[in-house]
Amino acid sequence: MTILFDPSDNAMLRAVLDAMPSAVFVVDADVRIMMANRAAHELIRSSGVPSPAPLRAGEALHCLHALDHPGGCGRSADCSDCVIRGAVGDALAGKASRRLRTRMNLSLDGHRRDVYLQVTASGFEHQARQLALLVMEDISAFAELRKIVPICAQCKKIRQDEDYWQSVENYVGQYMDLSFSHSYCPSCKQDMLNAIDAAHVIPGNRRPRSIDG
Repeated sequence: MTILFDPSDNAMLRAVLDAMPSAVFVVDADVRIMMANRAAHELIRSSGVPSPAPLRAGEALHCLHALDHPGGCGRSADCSDCVIRGAVGDALAGKASRRLRTRMNLSLDGHRRDVYLQVTASGFEHQARQLALLVMEDISAFAELRKIVPICAQCKKIRQDEDYWQSVENYVGQYMDLSFSHSYCPSCKQDMLNAIDAAHVIPGNRRPRSIDG
């Protein structure tokens, strides 16, 4: 049997973790950060913290609730329903991992910033100690996009299908490198065809055109 790599090769495992685009933390039951990959360090540095260890996740990210209590992360009243702490607790209790979404209220440079995260936690044991692999993905751009209501670029009527209109295209172009084609809702298309007919038909011979032909 061919062994692709030695599982005891810590350098290899570290390289794999650092190659992951998502923020990955190894935390204990109190969500205290024991280890973090490169993406996690970048996420932490965006909060103004040079290094996450040995801080708890809320303290490293400058969660407003962690700042509300002198005891820090997990000690304020709002921490009781923290999705991140709940996910870690479930993982350490042996429950199956699942993706959860949450909004964190952060304090960055004295300003509040809401960040939407997709959180996954899986429990494991290392040297007789129960730990959790905590993965955080920043989905703020997608969460903001879902708040935007698709409307017709001309009449502003809401479109009830998968087509997005003017209010969305600039946002998507900026954050997702996508562009949309343009169209009209049925009533606006009919108005446009009627206007064309009115401009070119001899008076008295006008025959209204429908959008079906």
